[in-house]
This record gives sequence, structure tokens and C-alpha cells, in this order.
Amino acid sequence: MFYSFWFDGCVGKLSRLGIPAADVAWIKEWLTNRRGYIDIQGTCSRWFPIKRGGPQGSSLTPSVFITYHSDMSDAFPMAMSFLFADDVTATMAGQMGIKYTDQCIDLEKRLASFFDNLEYYSVLSVQPINYKKTHVMWTGRAVSYPNTMPILKCGWSSLINYTLLKMSQRTTLVNICKYAGVSSNE
Repeated sequence: MFYSFWFDGCVGKLSRLGIPAADVAWIKEWLTNRRGYIDIQGTCSRWFPIKRGGPQGSSLTPSVFITYHSDMSDAFPMAMSFLFADDVTATMAGQMGIKYTDQCIDLEKRLASFFDNLEYYSVLSVQPINYKKTHVMWTGRAVSYPNTMPILKCGWSSLINYTLLKMSQRTTLVNICKYAGVSSNE
């Protein structure tokens, strides 16, 4: 996300957070008036202005990024937000003490609200979401564990059961054989 870091928004937010004016001015100068070029196998492009993003490899860039997004938890009261360098993690938990299906329905509603708020925050902070780097992990907690085995209802149950029986018989036959091909029954 460093590559899409919005300078003016960052400088304004640092001022609103009460960072001393001299420090904000120094950070603004550090972020702005930078130039770059592209070098491909010794062929260089023209110099061009860098209007977004923090300097890669700088020890200050992650701190400025985290400070810029320090109010993120206000935008997502239904989730805990964690920031590290240019990565953001949001965690949401289901309610305890209710049926698993009710947890899923409740969490689905809260996730829809979360994604609406995330999109709104992304627009306000001029910080586009990089969907290629976005991952979701689902975990559940319930009073009792649900049956996680899928229920097969495609009309193939008898064929699947027959196949499982044959596989079990063949596996048993292989287990009876010894190293030299002599059966353990002999």
C-alpha cells in the first residue's frame, strides 16, 4: 500500500492528530518533490515526479503509514484493526452462546456492514484496496462443533458407497501381503 500513499491527506491528518508543525513540515518535505525513473536493462526512462507513495526501504515510511491509518478502528467499530508496516488486518468474532447457524447469519450481516465501511474508508482516505493482496480467513466458534463433512445429495450416493467399499477391500488385501509376496495367511 505504500505505493498509493496520499501525501496531502497524510500531512493534513498528521496536523489534526496534533503532531508538531515543524515535524509535519519535515515529513511533508520528505514525501514531496521526489522524482524517479525506470531502468530496464540499462535503458532509462525520463525523470518523472512521484506524487504518491512513501519511499521504499525507509524506516519512517511504515510509521507514517500506520499513523495515517491510526483512526481506522473508529471507522470499523465491529472489528479490531491491526496495522504492521503497510499491511492491515481486521478481526471480527462471532457471538458466543448461540447456535452455529445463527452465528453465521449474524456474522454475514456484520461482514456486509464491514465491507461497506471499508469501501467508504478507502474512498475517504484515498487509499485504494489492493484486491490482489486481500485475503479472508474464516474461523468459527460454536457451543458444539458442526458436522463439517459434506452431505452428498447428487444421486451418486450408491456409486460412492460402492467405490468406498471396493477401496477398503483392496486396501485390506494389500495390507495382508508381506514383503516377499507371501501372504500372511500361509
